[in-house]
Amino acid sequence: MRAAAEHFRLWLRAGLTGCAFAKLLAGKTGRVAIEIHTEVGPPPAAWLNNTFDVHAAAERIVIAVLPRIGSERDLVESLNGLGADPRWSVRRRAKTSPTGGILIGLEWRTSAGDISEAMGFAPFSTMPVSRRAPYVAIATWPAGRSNPFRGQGATPPGKPGEVSFLDTSHGFDAEPYETMWSETTSRVASMMSAPPDDPRLYRRAAFVLSAEHAAQLVIE
Repeated sequence: MRAAAEHFRLWLRAGLTGCAFAKLLAGKTGRVAIEIHTEVGPPPAAWLNNTFDVHAAAERIVIAVLPRIGSERDLVESLNGLGADPRWSVRRRAKTSPTGGILIGLEWRTSAGDISEAMGFAPFSTMPVSRRAPYVAIATWPAGRSNPFRGQGATPPGKPGEVSFLDTSHGFDAEPYETMWSETTSRVASMMSAPPDDPRLYRRAAFVLSAEHAAQLVIE
């Protein structure tokens, strides 16, 4: 199963998300931690909480890869389990994808008390192409505000009590940072142009599920 971690890292480094930051950071030592849950069944919330907390202390992006989750049904079971934990919230977003998929938000509370918007990946046809990964995974920025350029240029300012991947510690200077931001915007827009889709729809959506399976979620 450790091969799944290397597979996922290679997928990121290949630029298949469209994100220039993910492509480069995945190849930098100590910037992106990839952890694998190898046991059969949904990952316990306690395992995810501990995994994220450990890497928060080191200011790393963390991706929990869940290769045992092989269907939307399995994913729904996992999300319902997480939603029962006080540090997790599962939410249905108001809009749908162009194909009628249901947008599901996933929020995690950091050890500092901030709400971190988790990002989901999955090999399901309902997912946007930039998140259609080889395995189901949940990624988050588990630490605090570590991006010196947050609120400058094209990077929107943060909100009190919330953190996201826009707060990530990255180590880039201002000029290459702005270049990568522009490249990311352009690449993602190009990837999602055929069939037509809107990247903005998924900013607060971790997963996109069919209506049939989304109906089985326990939603706040």
